[in-house]
Order: sequence, then structure tokens, then C-alpha cells
Amino acid sequence: MSGLDVEVGLVPLLGALLAAAVAVNVLLVAATVGLHAWEARVAARRESRARRWVPRLLALLDGDLAPEDFAASVWPHQRADMLRFLVTYAVRLRGADRRLVAEAAAPLLRVARRYSISRSAELRVLGVHTLGVLSEWPPLVTLGGALRDPSQRVVLAAATALAEVGGAAACQVALTGLSRYGGAEAATVASLLARFGIHGGAPIAAALVHPRTGPRARLIATEALRRLGYVPAAAAACELLGRERVRPEVRASLLRFLGEVGGPAEAAVVRPWCASPEVALRLPAVEALGQLRSGPEDLGILRRAQADPDAWVALRATEALERYDRALLGPSPVRPWRARPTIEPTPYL
Repeated sequence: MSGLDVEVGLVPLLGALLAAAVAVNVLLVAATVGLHAWEARVAARRESRARRWVPRLLALLDGDLAPEDFAASVWPHQRADMLRFLVTYAVRLRGADRRLVAEAAAPLLRVARRYSISRSAELRVLGVHTLGVLSEWPPLVTLGGALRDPSQRVVLAAATALAEVGGAAACQVALTGLSRYGGAEAATVASLLARFGIHGGAPIAAALVHPRTGPRARLIATEALRRLGYVPAAAAACELLGRERVRPEVRASLLRFLGEVGGPAEAAVVRPWCASPEVALRLPAVEALGQLRSGPEDLGILRRAQADPDAWVALRATEALERYDRALLGPSPVRPWRARPTIEPTPYL
């Protein structure tokens, strides 16, 4: 068989492969379009149901509708949308209004518990969030178990639900999953922990210095304490700063935290780090010392830092000295405003 015969025989095969590739692409495009259309229909159906339920919710809050009658007419296929609707409005309410919504959702909580162990990650997110927001006695054990879920969305939903519950006990449960928030931004997790308020300060500080807490978890804990402005954690931060084998990024975060909540005792801990050979530590140390300004020796350290080979360290030292000068001299006097005399044009003679 000649080479020409082989090439002629390959033409039908190549044509068949090309047709198969085109058919697969057409099917993929059709599936994508169909999926988007289905999602649009689902979203439209949810919005339509929410519009119908808003008047009932207003009647509930006004006292014209009993809580046990609110969800009485909900069909089984509408329960998920009803839970989403109630959670959406419950997180915006406080006090007696929120308790009314929780009473209205009580008949649906068994559905939320079933959702929390569903195979669908979306339903598990809904179930966990519902249990945290709408339960009269939130199941902390269930929410803590959700922190070990393989889906990152479920883990964050459980942390959000625990933050909605609030209190030291819920914060302690949330901190057990501190090392499991790996897929989320550190700032997001720190913001969730800061929502526990003053009740979360002591548990977060204890987690910060725990020997088994990892570097990323310590960064999250330090940022949460900084957002809380939790002054009692300064002693724990100083103790951790003096330990060996602490990652540089953790030390830098601790120095920034001490600069915001510390005092003279913390300034004494910060000063040696201004001479660190690592720029990543000198920079936050100079910033922190510039914020603390606890003694005259700090001025000498800041003046020497102005000659630092790193431009950012020198800039932070200069800014700190300028703030010190402004605080020492006080506000600059403001001259009283006087209108300038208007110069009239000399008439032409």
C-alpha cells in the first residue's frame, strides 16, 4: 500500500474525530446554557416566594400572626427557601423581634438538622447557619462538629453561626477549629472571631499562646485581638514574643498588636526588636515604638532608626518623631481671618 493510499484512508478518520469534537463542544455549551437557565429559574422562584412571605413576616412582627401559624402552609419543597428567608431577616433583627422569628422557625428546625448532615454541601451550609441563628438553644456540639466538615464553605458557615450565638462558650468551640480555616482569608476568620466581642478576648488570648497552635492560627488570633483592642492580651503577646522558634510573621503581628494596646511595660519588650537584623521585624517594632512613646530613650531609638538602611524603616521613624513633635508642641495657633482690602482700579484720566 502506497503512502497516498494511507493518507486517503486517514481522511474519513480525521473527519469523524473533528465531528466528534464539534459534537462534544456543542453538548458542553448546551449544558452550560441549560445550567444557567436552571439557576436563573431557581433564583426567580426564590424571589417570588420571598415577596409572598414578606407580608406574613410583617404581620408576625406586628402581632397579627401567631408564630406557630407562620410556616403552617409551607409545602415540603418550599422548606429550604423558607429557612433561607427566615435566616436572611433574622440576622438583621434583635431582641423580641428576633425571638419571634425563631419561634416561627421552630417547626422547621428538625429539617435544618437533617440538612446539616446532608450529602449536599449547600444544604449543610443552610442547615448549620439556620441552627446557629434560629435555635433558642443553639446546639454547640453540632456546630462544633461542622467545623470538621470537608467543605470549607460549611466550616465558615459553622464559624459564622457560632459568632451569631456569641458568648465565651461558643467562642471556645469556634477556636477548636482555628487550624481548619486554612482555605479562608486570615482577615475573614479574624473578623468572625472579633464578632464574639469582649467575651471572646480571654479564649482567643489563651489560644494564641497554646503550644499546639500553628503559625497561621496565631496570626488569625493576633489580628482578632487587635480588632477587639483587647488590652489584657498584651501580657500573653509579650510572653509569646520572647519564645524561641516563633515565625517572623507571627512576631511582626505581635509587635503591631503591642503598638496598639501596650504601655510602658510593653515598650520595654518592643525596644530590642528595633535593632533586629531582619527588616520584617525592625519595621513593625519601630512602628510600635512610635505609637507607644513611653520614655525619652524611645526618641533616641527613633532618631537612630531614621538612618536605617531600609527606606521604610527610616520613613516610619520620621513619621513617629513628627507625631511626637506635634503632641509636644500642641496644635498650631490659628490666625484670625481678615479680609484683604480690595484694590479698586484707578480710573483713566
